[in-house]
Amino acid sequence: MRCEILALLLLFTAAGITGPVVRLKDICSVKGVRSNQLTGYGLVVGLNGTGDKSNIGILSAINMLKKFGIEADEKVLKPKNVAAVMVTADLGPFSKEGERIDVLISSLGDASSLQNGVLLQTPLVAADGRAYAVAGGALSVGVFGTGIAAGRGNQSHLTVGRLAGGAIVEREVPVDYCSDGSVGLLLDRKDFTTASRVEKAINDFFAADFASAVDAGELRVNVPFSLREQVPAFVARLLELSVTTDEAAQIVINERTGTIVMGEQVKVSKVAVVHGDLKVTIARQGGPGEGAGMVLEEGTDVESLVNALNSIGATPGDVISILQALSSAGALHATIKSI
Repeated sequence: MRCEILALLLLFTAAGITGPVVRLKDICSVKGVRSNQLTGYGLVVGLNGTGDKSNIGILSAINMLKKFGIEADEKVLKPKNVAAVMVTADLGPFSKEGERIDVLISSLGDASSLQNGVLLQTPLVAADGRAYAVAGGALSVGVFGTGIAAGRGNQSHLTVGRLAGGAIVEREVPVDYCSDGSVGLLLDRKDFTTASRVEKAINDFFAADFASAVDAGELRVNVPFSLREQVPAFVARLLELSVTTDEAAQIVINERTGTIVMGEQVKVSKVAVVHGDLKVTIARQGGPGEGAGMVLEEGTDVESLVNALNSIGATPGDVISILQALSSAGALHATIKSI
């Protein structure tokens, strides 16, 4: 496992030596072009005794039947065949009336399974309180992976189901991304250097000062008057432009799985590390390394550090502990992020 993880580190390092050249559509989005979250409260019926044991499902069923003019007695209905659920969906940008979207159904009460259940017609509302879609139909309850990386295999998760194309869009959301003659670009990762490079790439391509960086995460691009009637085509060409990105030095650690990802920008200052039987010294060029199992030059990069730790038998847990200690000592020039 140790060799696989350290090999993964080197793979990520090699990929980020000079920064990747990517299309704008892969690192940014168009301001105003976004999804909207929809939520609804509904009932799943037809369950074979696996529904809610508490009253939440049966009370909801009684209220639903009242809408059809039926007065039901709580003592007569079979509560275990019904489950109260929350229904969620993402309404994508430019979704049109009559289009179908996927929905996720999650048990709200204490139902043990939603398998083979049918979701009754459920309005899905947005944050403004208006219904934008209606969901309903037979659920698909699949098998969800849990902890594959940790070797725990797959387990069935029977209180969450999915309806592929299970909701019909009833109301469209207007999308306005060029109301003032300009288009906004939002960088997925906020970085002043990348924003500056995107600005230069756009202006160089059009040979005009169309783009300007607002801050580290947003750019405004003026649409030429000759293309004001062809904004989609202009945006499409804009997003096909390529730029070399820049990233701050960062290390991402997942202690549960022993996964460590480090970029090429990570550097280490002069320091000595002793971790159990492992010894590593980062010294100035040509400097001594007394008692060290491995000596590296000051300012060494991540590849040299990983190779050194690998060569003296470090495990992923050792590497994580050493990196965290280096960061606390101020000798690791990178931000550590735990996930």
